[in-house]
Amino acid sequence: MLGLGNGLAKKSLVRRLINTYTSDFSSGVDSWAAYSVDGTLALAGNQDSVDSENDWLKGTFDTDQTNGGSGITRANTFTDVQLGDQFSISVKIRIISGDDHWDGSDDVITFLYPVGSNNYPLISAGNAVQDDTTTLDSGIIAIPVYDTDPSTVGDIVIQWQIPGDKPKAGAVFYVKDIVVKQYRTS
Repeated sequence: MLGLGNGLAKKSLVRRLINTYTSDFSSGVDSWAAYSVDGTLALAGNQDSVDSENDWLKGTFDTDQTNGGSGITRANTFTDVQLGDQFSISVKIRIISGDDHWDGSDDVITFLYPVGSNNYPLISAGNAVQDDTTTLDSGIIAIPVYDTDPSTVGDIVIQWQIPGDKPKAGAVFYVKDIVVKQYRTS
């Protein structure tokens, strides 16, 4: 017996928060843009008095969405993403049903990509209740980053991709309080 097992110290890995993005729509769209949209998605920041709250981002689609997934993105939000990083994402969202603009009155499945769509399935999905404000919160997503393609890895994406939940022409949504946190284990 060599006795090697008793004298070796084990290093504990620690997950630490290294970066946080928090949206601010008080004076504009905060660098958010349309993502994979048929037609045009008009975005307007500083929308007030939505569910008695101010500083929302409003999105209005002008065309029925038929792409795989359409929504909004904020490009290059995180510039130091490494293999193994983990993320969490939360958002407050309000879907306006209007005149059947979201295919019925049921909940609308909303996909949240905290670090680019190339890292699927590093996503969170939740049901946004129509005509009510819903907070979607992923907690720390268990799957770590496995693709660091610089063309998309720092992008945040919020999208609708399920048939029956895709926006139609005239569909309106509001988002605010988007918080994405980046964690690294060392």
